[in-house]
Amino acid sequence: MAFEPTREGQLTEEKLKWGYWWITHKVQVRKVFTVFMALLAAALVGYAAFGFLDWFFGSGVRERAQIGMLTQDVTDFEAFRRGLAPEPLVIDDALMLDANENVYDFIS
Repeated sequence: MAFEPTREGQLTEEKLKWGYWWITHKVQVRKVFTVFMALLAAALVGYAAFGFLDWFFGSGVRERAQIGMLTQDVTDFEAFRRGLAPEPLVIDDALMLDANENVYDFIS
């Protein structure tokens, strides 16, 4: 491998080739980039339009119907109260248990 002295910022043959290619193909690159961006934008707009139309005519109809049901009183709260009411207290006779002399336990 031969020694090649280089200086900082010196124009190399590779940079010269790249610059020549860029100058000769600049218009074509710009056209290809513009077409690519237009296709990407069309795809994104199409996807958004499909999502909106699907919501507006499909799932949105069901969603609006369900929102309308939120204002209706369809819950029978009286049945909830009856089902969750506490049981009435049952009072039995008191019991007395002998623990020791002069010591008693009372249960009621």
